[in-house]
Amino acid sequence: MLYDLFKHRWTATAMVIGQGSERIEISVREVMRADSPAAGDRRIMASVTCREFSARDREAWVSAADWAQFDRELHALDQSRQGEARLVSQSPASLRLRLHAWDRAGHIAVEGHVGGYHSVAGRMHEIRLTFAFDLDSGMLGEVVRAFDALAPAV
Repeated sequence: MLYDLFKHRWTATAMVIGQGSERIEISVREVMRADSPAAGDRRIMASVTCREFSARDREAWVSAADWAQFDRELHALDQSRQGEARLVSQSPASLRLRLHAWDRAGHIAVEGHVGGYHSVAGRMHEIRLTFAFDLDSGMLGEVVRAFDALAPAV
């Protein structure tokens, strides 16, 4: 019961970056409430498909500070078509996402990994899918709007 006192469940659409067989989707599953010691931290689900490969992590946690930093970087990337925006989960094995301009014309690349740990024969093994693909820079504004709609600030 105490667990539920500190959490606010959130239902939102997914932010989709990419399309077809090269895409990552992120949705917020819950946001820690303002009266929680971890206020604003988000439990997200990240799913990636890159060509014939796919992976999903339903339990990635992102701190409120990292979420806000990604928000600022993503908006700056959209405005200038220079630099990068990074989102890394609290457990770096779960999610690492980087969108960056790779040339002066503002072409955007997406890269990172989705994964986690799995116990085999009493030992923990990191399992991950590393991905990279180009993003049509005209889609970046849609990505920003989808991110802004995921979950409000606490």
